[in-house]
Amino acid sequence: SRVGGIPEQVDEGKSGFLVPPGDAETLADRIKYLLDHPQEALAMGAYGRKMVEERFAWEHIARRMEKIYGEA
Repeated sequence: SRVGGIPEQVDEGKSGFLVPPGDAETLADRIKYLLDHPQEALAMGAYGRKMVEERFAWEHIARRMEKIYGEA
């Protein structure tokens, strides 16, 4: 859903779909779409995994922290 920090983590249409909070109909439509398009669902999953690995790998986080401390 489009709440909290989730919209900053999901690339709409690339790593997933964002739906308005409480909108069960849109959520169901998106789930049905992915069930009807399994190749696209696989591509979204692969893209999402790559994004998480790039953004949240410990090596990447450590480099960002070193940069922050170096600038302080």
